[in-house]
Amino acid sequence: MKRIPIFFLLTYICLLSFVFSSCYDSQDVSNDLTTEKTYKTSEAFKESSSELNFENWEDGLLYRGDCLVEVDRETEIEHIKIKEGTRKIEASAFKWCDSVKSIVIPDSVEVIESEAFVGCTSLEKVYIGSGVSDMSGSPFDFEIEGLPCSKLKSIDVSEKNKYFTSVDGVLFSKDMTELIQYPYGKIQYEYTVPDSVTCIYPGAFRYCNGLTKLTVGKGITVIDFIMLYGNDNIETVILPDTLTKLDGGAFKYSGIKYIDIPDSVTYLGSEAMTGCSRLKTVNIGKGVSYIHEWAIAGNALKAVNVDPENKCFTSENGILYNKDKTVLYIYPVNAEGEIYRLPDGVKEIRPGAIENSGYLKKIYVGDNIEKIGGCNFYGYKNEYDEDYRPQTTYDIYYEGTEKQWNELFEIEYEREHIDKTKIHFMEQ
Repeated sequence: MKRIPIFFLLTYICLLSFVFSSCYDSQDVSNDLTTEKTYKTSEAFKESSSELNFENWEDGLLYRGDCLVEVDRETEIEHIKIKEGTRKIEASAFKWCDSVKSIVIPDSVEVIESEAFVGCTSLEKVYIGSGVSDMSGSPFDFEIEGLPCSKLKSIDVSEKNKYFTSVDGVLFSKDMTELIQYPYGKIQYEYTVPDSVTCIYPGAFRYCNGLTKLTVGKGITVIDFIMLYGNDNIETVILPDTLTKLDGGAFKYSGIKYIDIPDSVTYLGSEAMTGCSRLKTVNIGKGVSYIHEWAIAGNALKAVNVDPENKCFTSENGILYNKDKTVLYIYPVNAEGEIYRLPDGVKEIRPGAIENSGYLKKIYVGDNIEKIGGCNFYGYKNEYDEDYRPQTTYDIYYEGTEKQWNELFEIEYEREHIDKTKIHFMEQ
């Protein structure tokens, strides 16, 4: 075997080293170029992206592209004019900006999202430009958390707007068939909804404490939403003879004192007049055929009167019964008289029919009663204290036995709220 000269071996090793070194260096250069290319691409992406989603604060207003996203809640600017070119005011953009007094919306704005102006408690005036075509309901109303724009006196709309209009500061759809928002702080004691209106937005009249009397136009046939919540100063609502249904807490927690239900109404639904702490008189027309058990509850009633021609209900001394007086619906909480004796024909006492009374001292219940609904014969005392508890304020005289009494209640635990020391059994 021939030996390889040492000279050739060393030369071979040197050549291999050079080749490996060159490969390594070219890989490093390739990596550097790739990194540089990636860096440049990333910067270009950022640049192009920023053109589309550029965020910029201008005088306390945050814009992202052509959208107004947010207004600084701490801003002390009272009069705000949104910049031209803005296309959309996003949801809750002005929420809780309690220093702002006026807002001008330019013609470029097309969309105003929900709750955009909620909580602007100093806001007095809003001008809406010609371009707005979508409001996602009323941007002044709120579902859960918020405060009304309690000083808002006027919502004005450009005459060139094709979708909305305003009359005396009240916001409508262009064709005047939808009443969107009545300004919360408008100083006007009486207001009449135009007959052209067929739809009133749910939040249109809530917290409008400048109103004492509201007349609903003939275009309205159903009120099935909480229409007057928080209207403490309103005393009455005049309903049209086109109305057929009151439901969904229509006048719940409002300040109404009396109300006439027209003959056209057939249905009084759940909580239609619940929680009206000043409500003293309800006059029911001849058309009502259904009254929900909680339609008229938690109030200051003195009398419920029914048209004699009504075929389903009747009243006697302001007490509401079904027509043949077999069911007691409402014994008014402020009906005068210290003694109430249920008529012999009454077989059922509807839930909440007899609560605590400012006058009653004795109630006589015959043994002909077959069913007693919940929330009867007691009320709540010290409602806003820790000592919040049910309490019976009068004596109950029952002609049957204790066993019979216990069997009358639809819900067993309901009878446990009644003060047992107030119940007297005629038979033992």
